[in-house]
Amino acid sequence: MNSTNYWKILSNSFETRARSSGVQYVAIKEDAPAWIQDAVRAAHNEGDIPPDDIRFEMIMDIAVVASEAWSDSVSTQAFVDDMESNYIDSLVPIYTNELTMWLASSNLRLSYVDDAADTFGISPEINLFDRLQLGYMFELTEIFNSLNDFINEMNQIDSDKTVF
Repeated sequence: MNSTNYWKILSNSFETRARSSGVQYVAIKEDAPAWIQDAVRAAHNEGDIPPDDIRFEMIMDIAVVASEAWSDSVSTQAFVDDMESNYIDSLVPIYTNELTMWLASSNLRLSYVDDAADTFGISPEINLFDRLQLGYMFELTEIFNSLNDFINEMNQIDSDKTVF
């Protein structure tokens, strides 16, 4: 299997469900391949980050965008660059309530805001809204890189199996 197929399978392995309260959430489909659980675990830093509804939604969003962006005709590095410069940015919320819900959903998200500020050299004078957007983008980028590394490992395993 190639990266295109892995991304497509990953993107099609999620569904939206509703809790008894009516709140919707993203979950892995019952009939998803077993490796999807491993991919999701990788996107949770091998279990260091507890699962939460927003993280699952981010994983699904990254998978969908990556499956649309990937082309076997481009290099892996061109794909990564394109995802980081064009596609991930399009997933960052533009409404304050979405960003504050993201921030409030896990204390770990404060570190994404701080890490983004450190990584991008953000001035303390930058407003909170922009800092939250950068933190959200930082988390999305981390998820993408984890999933992409996982898929690259799957490709390597596949290619090792075909070598005689």
